[in-house]
Amino acid sequence: MFYNIFKIIFTPTKISRVKYDTIFIGFIILFYFWFSPFFRNLTLYTFFIKSIFLLFFIFLSNIIRSFFHPIEKFRVIFPYYILSLSPLLLIGFFSFFKFFLVIPFIWIELLKGYKDFSEKNLTALIIGTILDLIFYIILWR
Repeated sequence: MFYNIFKIIFTPTKISRVKYDTIFIGFIILFYFWFSPFFRNLTLYTFFIKSIFLLFFIFLSNIIRSFFHPIEKFRVIFPYYILSLSPLLLIGFFSFFKFFLVIPFIWIELLKGYKDFSEKNLTALIIGTILDLIFYIILWR
């Protein structure tokens, strides 16, 4: 699973099939942010609200985006979308930039957009990008 994380970050064109166990990357990202400085000084209510939006960003937007593909490809597309969220784990490396939250989002959308564009599914590309943008803005406001 960690091999796939590094593989999608640095050479995304070499990933053809992704195992279904990469769904646990979503939980790794959630635990990573629970113990990061982003969630450190929040009230309990804000902590739960941001956790729910992070779960929506990780799972719900990817499920909705996967539904625009044929049902036969769902078990291939959905793990790829979950795996494409792994640049969120590198958010600390971009902290010296002023807009350090934007770079992982662009990286994620490029990975997902590459897959949608290669599958010739522009509906998933447009609606998925809009949903991801909404969840990302709500999460980091």
